[in-house]
Amino acid sequence: MQNLLTMKKTSKFFFPRGHGGSWLNNLICHLEDNDTTLPDVDVIFDYLQKSSIPFRHGFEVVDPANSNEVKYLKKNADINLLFSSRFLFNHYLNDAHKIIYHIHKLDTKIIYEQYFTLTDSATYIQNNDIYYDYYCNDIDLDYALIFQNPNLFADNLFEILNLCELQYTPNKEYVLKSIDYYKGTCENPKNHFGNLDSLYWLGWSHALLMSNNVELIGTVDETATMQDIKKIIEPFNNQCIEWTAPQIFYWRNNEI
Repeated sequence: MQNLLTMKKTSKFFFPRGHGGSWLNNLICHLEDNDTTLPDVDVIFDYLQKSSIPFRHGFEVVDPANSNEVKYLKKNADINLLFSSRFLFNHYLNDAHKIIYHIHKLDTKIIYEQYFTLTDSATYIQNNDIYYDYYCNDIDLDYALIFQNPNLFADNLFEILNLCELQYTPNKEYVLKSIDYYKGTCENPKNHFGNLDSLYWLGWSHALLMSNNVELIGTVDETATMQDIKKIIEPFNNQCIEWTAPQIFYWRNNEI
């Protein structure tokens, strides 16, 4: 964690797309207002009331398949706090579930388009050095703690808010209730890791295999079904599991 003693009220949070920033922003807002009601959302928190601390993405990916369509936000002299994790499969899963499907409505597309959109997203997250440098180093508030040690997450959050000189009520009971609520809007990685019946996993695995120059047998066209794609990825599933294992964290009490 950076030198938090130098923080000012102009500090801001940076977070990866789909990785809980809007939820945290609204949670802090509730703490500022001493409001113990829980929000009413389906999957995403983007449109809820915000806190007094700015939340930003380091950059916006307009088209993951086109590097010219990435807009970077240059960091300035203000203190920047990173709310993230180092586990890229969780980044991918959150982005796919919350952004690509629930905001961009990928489920309205045919399987062929869904598969290659997920592949493009996974390829970008797995291989882009700038993405990794922005979001997987020097983490100030660890996203993984939400699922693995929520009490420690709450303590770390309060420490940061105190050093930011924020006026708020440190209600740990409310934070833990909010965490439980937030978990209900997320996809559990255990349900997708190694699961050939998960299109999330098939897209991720396809990206891994392409990046490692593995020659696949068969093609996927506009008529493809899940079973067609599964047959192509299945012979390499154990290898994809091995490659992914260091890039995934599991929810507490749900370890594989």
